[in-house]
Amino acid sequence: MKTLSTITMLAGCLLTVSCGYHLDGALNPKMQGVKSFAVSVFQNETMHPDAAMMVTTALTDSLEKSGTMRLASHGAADCTISGKVVSVERTSLRANPQDSTYSSEIGLTVNLVYTVTDNRTGKVLVGGRTSGIGSFFNNDLGSVQTAEQNAVSYAARQAAEDIVTDLTLP
Repeated sequence: MKTLSTITMLAGCLLTVSCGYHLDGALNPKMQGVKSFAVSVFQNETMHPDAAMMVTTALTDSLEKSGTMRLASHGAADCTISGKVVSVERTSLRANPQDSTYSSEIGLTVNLVYTVTDNRTGKVLVGGRTSGIGSFFNNDLGSVQTAEQNAVSYAARQAAEDIVTDLTLP
């Protein structure tokens, strides 16, 4: 029985290697040869003061977790990822049953644009637009600001994951 499980495991490893899969992840064909990255602090064109820093931090964390590239200083990195947060939009998701003009749940959409520039050639490798969505409840006046910050942070992480997917999936 132990021999059968060993043979099955070896066959699975051999099949995985022969199919071209790598344990360190894949890259978008436009990103071939890129082994390291630097992330510039995103610009902020919104009234939300922390949105750009949240996106920058989330993007750095997501890229490091993906394992496809390593973080490096701007001078040593193969590419630099930069962008800007262009808007943080609010929408009413749920109204208060007693007062239809009062939103009890508010949705947030963080919209951003980004580019990945090859530091050796100055050529833009990849670029695009993406967004992340979050929401918060407008119930307790004391915690609305904290809830909104958390919703923006969540939306920033979603947008960062979209960028990482764009850069890492073939």
